[in-house]
Amino acid sequence: MKKLLFSGLLSLMCVCLLAQPPQVIVQNLPAGIIDGVNYLSDTRVVVSLFAPRKENVYLLGEFNNFQQTPQSLMRRTPDGSRFWLEVNGLVAGQEYAYQFLVDGTITAADPYADKILDPDNDRNIPAAVFPSLKTVPAAARGIVSVLQTGQRPFVFRSAKPAQLPDDRLMIYRVLLRDFIASPSYKALADSVGYFKKLGVNAIQLMPILEFGGNGGEALNYWGNNPNFFFAPDKVYGPKDELKAFVDKCHANGIFVLLEMPLDQVDKDFPYTKLYANGARPSADNPFLNARSAQAFSELNDLNHESATTRAFIDRLLEYWLKEYNIDGFRLFNAAGYTQTFTANDPSQVGNVDASRQVNLSRILNKVKSIDRRAVVISDQFFDPRETIPIAQNGMMLVLNMHSQFNFLMRGLESELDFNQMSFKRFGLQSGQFTAFMEDIEEQSQMGSMLRLGNGNATHNPRNLPDALERAKLAAAFFILYPGSKTFWQFQEMGNEYFFEDEKTLRNPRQPQWDNLKNAGKVKLLKAYQELLKLKNANRIFTDINYSEAKGEKMKRMTFNSPEGQAHLIGNFGTEPAYIRTAFPRTGKWFDFFTGDEITVTETTAEVLLQAAEFHVYLDQKPAFTPEKGIVPWQGKLGLITASSPEFERGIILAPNPSRDFVTLKLPEGTTGDVTFQITDLSGRSVFVEKISSLGAESHNIDVRDLANGTYLLGIQSDKNSAVKKIIKY
Repeated sequence: MKKLLFSGLLSLMCVCLLAQPPQVIVQNLPAGIIDGVNYLSDTRVVVSLFAPRKENVYLLGEFNNFQQTPQSLMRRTPDGSRFWLEVNGLVAGQEYAYQFLVDGTITAADPYADKILDPDNDRNIPAAVFPSLKTVPAAARGIVSVLQTGQRPFVFRSAKPAQLPDDRLMIYRVLLRDFIASPSYKALADSVGYFKKLGVNAIQLMPILEFGGNGGEALNYWGNNPNFFFAPDKVYGPKDELKAFVDKCHANGIFVLLEMPLDQVDKDFPYTKLYANGARPSADNPFLNARSAQAFSELNDLNHESATTRAFIDRLLEYWLKEYNIDGFRLFNAAGYTQTFTANDPSQVGNVDASRQVNLSRILNKVKSIDRRAVVISDQFFDPRETIPIAQNGMMLVLNMHSQFNFLMRGLESELDFNQMSFKRFGLQSGQFTAFMEDIEEQSQMGSMLRLGNGNATHNPRNLPDALERAKLAAAFFILYPGSKTFWQFQEMGNEYFFEDEKTLRNPRQPQWDNLKNAGKVKLLKAYQELLKLKNANRIFTDINYSEAKGEKMKRMTFNSPEGQAHLIGNFGTEPAYIRTAFPRTGKWFDFFTGDEITVTETTAEVLLQAAEFHVYLDQKPAFTPEKGIVPWQGKLGLITASSPEFERGIILAPNPSRDFVTLKLPEGTTGDVTFQITDLSGRSVFVEKISSLGAESHNIDVRDLANGTYLLGIQSDKNSAVKKIIKY
């Protein structure tokens, strides 16, 4: 009985001893140690974790078989904010999985790890993308971090490209998983030649940080739900392959910008786990809001007014600028960089917000202090009273020009004009805006035209050939307009993706490289290449001294600079129409796409343009000429005098339709020589005749040799002009 009683007492004592909290050693953090892994040698590291108000933390890993022992118990700093531990006896080059056990119940990976292992998602990563990927040890619980001493540092062989004025940035935005069928950093590097030939000088990668899932869920698909900000997502391959991509871009004169989703985090962000109240962050979370402040938040808000959050972001930005040689950032969902509560009223998001202005300016200043050449882009444009001061200090603003182009490209009436891209109206320099006309969150222009276009029997945006010509027209006005531009992937080859609702907006999209099998889309791509080449080669199109004609469908722009002049005209209508030119001067001009030379004797003459026809005129012969056939029209445009409605109404054509002859009668009083020109709907001239004044007499026009179809008859007298349709059957 005594023996049994003694045994029970001993067991109780053991339980009591086990229930006692571990005796944490309080000791100052060694000099120079920062949060995360600090590599001291090939065999020794110090690991530090910021975890205020926690009682104890064990560092568990393959170096101690994930065992809770006095040796794996981390020391706590005197202020109680950090836990740290030195680990010795490591093997150089060997990867070690590790994680933290906090207060005996919470396991979390290192928030500063540059590589993590995920038991739920890593199994879906192809071996061809990430060879010999380490598996999560059986003793671990959930996601683990990875440390590795003796790593050979990646050597960047190419210097960053020479700094460009921001207004010359031609940015190509890429969502890697939709850009390449088998996406990887290595495959993306193989596309650098394509980017260079296209003529863009910056690649903007949508988020590539380790995020929740591997992109299979709609909410997560774009990667805007990060968990580990210092770790590039393994679903695309090893980190050195990302560095190799950056290096190759730099070797080809291309900058690399990284989209940073600094507004929210997902459930596996370590500080989501360490400071939680059920499914939400706790009130004492040093990084996150317990309740989402922003109207459009879907996850957990970062508190941008928290000193710990700001320090975390500062270190993060410096890390990517230096470790990966990145050239700048686009701040995703900049609306959320605030503590102003708008969750109950989304209409308030765009109002002037002093908190957001301070936070965005702080990030801009931090980036510029690290690399004064780095680009920082805010992805949203708020009230000018808030955003313009930030832009004046060097931040670029994104301008959404989708609607302006969409209405015109679909052939609709519109009061919108391209001068909404103008930096002049805000008193800014040209480099402080980057505009887009197509983006991942907007319907593709081609898809919109093919489904929603408004045309007629002879020209209809719902027909692919006509839509492609309209896409070339839009590209000319979009690219050549002063300022930086951002292009969405495959826009340059007629991206047709069309989403039906908010859900399908976030669905995976197939890469569209098959567009290169379509001859018409190849011509669109070549038009983009030539326009970008022209833009990059001429300061004419970046000079701020330009003007645009106000009008619904007939558009013109005039560019003036010390280096030269240019004049752009185009017809966004679906019918042939006249446009009054605005050449800066008379004399010789060169048609960029056709290579023709014209002599301008009247700067404000009128010219007939077919639907979707455009011309880029230069006052100097260009150093290069595009290949023939990129645009369908041929021959020189005839510059004509002003047209008169009375003159046009007085013209009689009969019979029309006709199979042999069309009798033409001009209004009485028509004097001087009269020129008749018949063109087909592609703009090709098929008949030209010049006769003396007809007065009230009739003139027969022979159409017997014309193929059946619709044609345009241009009539030019010494004082008037007109255009009429002729139908041959």
